Amino acid sequence: MTDKNTVTQSTSLIREGSASAQFDEDASEQLECVAATCNELQSSGFASITIGCWAYPTADTNDIFMLRNNNGAQDDGIAMDRESSTDNFRCRIGDATDNTNRLSATDSIELNEWNHTACAVDWSGNDLYVYLNGAQVNSHETNSVDAPSTAYDFGIGGDSGFNSWDGNLDECWAIDDLLTAAEICRVCSCGVRGNLCRCDPTTPANYINTGRNTSTCEGGSCSGDGLDCSSNADCGSCGGCTLPSCNAAAP
Repeated sequence: MTDKNTVTQSTSLIREGSASAQFDEDASEQLECVAATCNELQSSGFASITIGCWAYPTADTNDIFMLRNNNGAQDDGIAMDRESSTDNFRCRIGDATDNTNRLSATDSIELNEWNHTACAVDWSGNDLYVYLNGAQVNSHETNSVDAPSTAYDFGIGGDSGFNSWDGNLDECWAIDDLLTAAEICRVCSCGVRGNLCRCDPTTPANYINTGRNTSTCEGGSCSGDGLDCSSNADCGSCGGCTLPSCNAAAP
C-alpha cells in the first residue's frame, strides 16, 4: 500500500497488533494500492467478494469512506462508508449501468467507538449483505448488479477527491469469496489471522477463550476482551454473533 498525504499511526487506539492507521479527512489522507499491483484485492473478475475493517470515526462532517475498490464516479465496484446524515455504516456497490445500490446497517456507529464492519456481495447471486460487529444486520437483492469488468485502485481511508475517513482504521481485509455469517463472526471475534482465540485441546470444537468478547460471560461475572470461558455457550463473541466450532476450517 502507498501512503498518500502521510497517514499516521496510533499505538493507543488499536484492535489488534501494535498500531492502527489514523486518518485526517481535511488532509485527504489515505492508503492506496494501484490496480496493476493489487489483483488479489480486486472486486472485478470474481463471483463474490467480502471486505471488512475495524472502524473508529472521530468526525462526521461528510459521508466518510473506510474501504473502496471502485471508479471515480462511485457507481462501479464496491465501497464501505459511514453516512453522515444517519451515522450508519453503509455498503455501496454498482456496475456503472444499474443504479448504485447502497445498503445501510440498521444501527449507527457512534463517534469515538470501535465497530467491526463488513460487506459481502455475491455478484452471481445478486445479493448484498451488511455485517456490524460480527452479525448480519441487513441484506437485499442487488437488482442484477454485475461484477466490475475493470480493475480499480484499492483504497483504505477514501481516495483523492472523495470524502476521506476521519479517525482510525485497523485490521482491514478483503477476500475473493462470500464469507458466511459464522466466518465473519470468527474474523471479528478471533482476529483476521485467528490468533486471538484458543481451542480446547480436549474438545477442539470448544473455545477456551475469544479475544473480542464484548459481553459478560453467561452465568459469570467476567466482562471485557479476552475472557476465559469454559465452553462455547459461555464465550461472548464479538457483538454477540454466533461462532462456528473452534476447529472449523478458517476462511
